[in-house]
Amino acid sequence: MVFLRALLNYDGGAINNLLVSIGFERLDFYNDPKYWRVILTLCNIWKSAGYNGIIYFSTIAGFDTSLYESAQVDGANLWQRICYITIPLLKPTIIILFLLSIGKIMSGDLTMMMSITNLSPMLLDTTDIIDTYVYRSVIGVGDFVMGSAVGLYQSIFGFILVLFSNWLVGRFDKDYQLF
Repeated sequence: MVFLRALLNYDGGAINNLLVSIGFERLDFYNDPKYWRVILTLCNIWKSAGYNGIIYFSTIAGFDTSLYESAQVDGANLWQRICYITIPLLKPTIIILFLLSIGKIMSGDLTMMMSITNLSPMLLDTTDIIDTYVYRSVIGVGDFVMGSAVGLYQSIFGFILVLFSNWLVGRFDKDYQLF
């Protein structure tokens, strides 16, 4: 997150230095909430890309190479090998990673939000998530009951989403359900 702060800093951030060098005005990321939906989306993609990439790479490395060799002998080009061999063999991995990501959809990353935005009041309209709300209600106000209730709601809703997603996967193929 220090890296992101170095990119977004108003005075010496790499993005603002680049904007000034090509003739644009500096952007005040930490005082203007309109940029934060995109920034947080990119941060979450960046955060999960490494783990998911390793899972996909290890799955592809376990494929039988004779499938690709025989397809190449039969005249299949690269795109056809991807569409008819790689993607169908990746289907279970894609489904499992989808179900795991659905399970985490209700839990925001509190440490990421705190380290990137410092829970700035200027940005709370855009960057406030359930976890930061619970943190502010427990630490700021001392409302432990509200924090517990919201946390319980978050867990129950996440569990229902996983059950629904698992049911949806089962409608297409029973072999790929979690349970």
